[in-house]
Amino acid sequence: RREPPEPRLVYLSAVDPLNLAGILTPGPRVPAQAGNVMALHGGAVAGSLQGGDVSIRPQLGPELERDIRRVLASRRIPWPRDDAADTVPPDGYSA
Repeated sequence: RREPPEPRLVYLSAVDPLNLAGILTPGPRVPAQAGNVMALHGGAVAGSLQGGDVSIRPQLGPELERDIRRVLASRRIPWPRDDAADTVPPDGYSA
């Protein structure tokens, strides 16, 4: 059998159409406003940046919580890397 993949940490703008937090997923809604960002871990909202305030889901573990808090507070959201594509991150994302 194949082992399930490790949960990935992905950052998503709250204005992205994939923002279904609080609609199809459990937890609070993250308003679709410019500047709001979600951190997804294993497909579930692990943290968010809303109006300059960072919130983190409890029971993530200290290392993951620290990483999410650092990225969200910096407002330098990492651009997902795909070795097969030569893409340039848009404004607001870091390479």
